[in-house]
Amino acid sequence: MTAITDEIIDELVQLELESANKTHGNSFHSHHEAYAVILEEFQEMKHSKKMFHRHLRCYWHLIKHDMFIYMDSTLDLAEEEINSLIKEAIQVKAMLYKARNNLKEKDE
Repeated sequence: MTAITDEIIDELVQLELESANKTHGNSFHSHHEAYAVILEEFQEMKHSKKMFHRHLRCYWHLIKHDMFIYMDSTLDLAEEEINSLIKEAIQVKAMLYKARNNLKEKDE
């Protein structure tokens, strides 16, 4: 069980959506634009995942070789990347929400 509920995630998504709407407007111009924005955010999320995995492998290497002096900085880097991954995932969900809701209105 986790303390992070769907409601908490949805609150973060709503905050991100409000910020994105202030900067980029409330709607996409087309399904093509929505797809491109979602894909871009997803690719950024994948990059953060890749970087996190790299830091995790480095941490394992340090453990195997008893190189404790570098562990704090490696864990700091891993934590920064996981934070970035979480933010990107929230952005992906916000853009999915925006696409679903704004484009539904245009299609009607």
